[in-house]
Amino acid sequence: MQQPLTEPKHEVKSILGYVRNKFKNVEEPDDAYVPISEEDVSKLVAELQDERMRMWARQSLKVSKNKHDRALEICQNLMRFRRKWNWPLRLTAEGLEPALRSGMHWLLPGFDNLGRRVITFRASALSNGNAHDLQKMMCFLLEKVALEESSDLVLLGDLKGASVATLRHLAMDDMKRGMDMLVDAFPCRLRAVFVVHMPVALTPLAAVVKGCLSPKIRARLHVTRGPARTFRRLLQDVPPSMIPAAVFGGANTTFDWDKVVDAFL
Repeated sequence: MQQPLTEPKHEVKSILGYVRNKFKNVEEPDDAYVPISEEDVSKLVAELQDERMRMWARQSLKVSKNKHDRALEICQNLMRFRRKWNWPLRLTAEGLEPALRSGMHWLLPGFDNLGRRVITFRASALSNGNAHDLQKMMCFLLEKVALEESSDLVLLGDLKGASVATLRHLAMDDMKRGMDMLVDAFPCRLRAVFVVHMPVALTPLAAVVKGCLSPKIRARLHVTRGPARTFRRLLQDVPPSMIPAAVFGGANTTFDWDKVVDAFL
């Protein structure tokens, strides 16, 4: 059961330390295209000894620029992570309807100007569900992207109304599980993070988080206090027509996530 944080300042320091340790060894391969052959994929699957890992093997080779050892590490981490939390190697929407409808994450239709998929997150929705299920739902959406053999991802976040107290909705184990899931155990490339409606009170914390990141990863984090429609850096990459008007202040007035969830189910 999820436990509230009893010492917010202590917990914030702990999670920042965990973030720093997670990111310090993250490889940052260049953007050059490296071809992946079926022989490369089959070799990795044979080493994993599980044919169900073929999709993950291909994606891991893609994000690692065909570095076999790094791709093997990603796949092994994914397998260990899924076993630890009793998640299957392929997730379905079954049992995730409350999380999918929570408003925590949306997978936006189409691609941005650079051919990347966009997933949103909303801090205020943390109170709308169990953190474990919300994270599992995030992984389910990421798998939808992976099935398209697309590995480049953009996160668009809304922090309206958030504060340090928002962390009370997450236990330390929840935060660690989220970091483990995204940094170690999923083959994707996070190309940019855009945050809108950044509260003034969280600006110092945001600066500390950025200080935990390498210069290359730090350059991918873009923040504004306003809505999406006035965020010039965001609109260079993500067209306004793609961004929901609800919550994010974009130009897409027809976006209906509930219909997307209905299709998933």
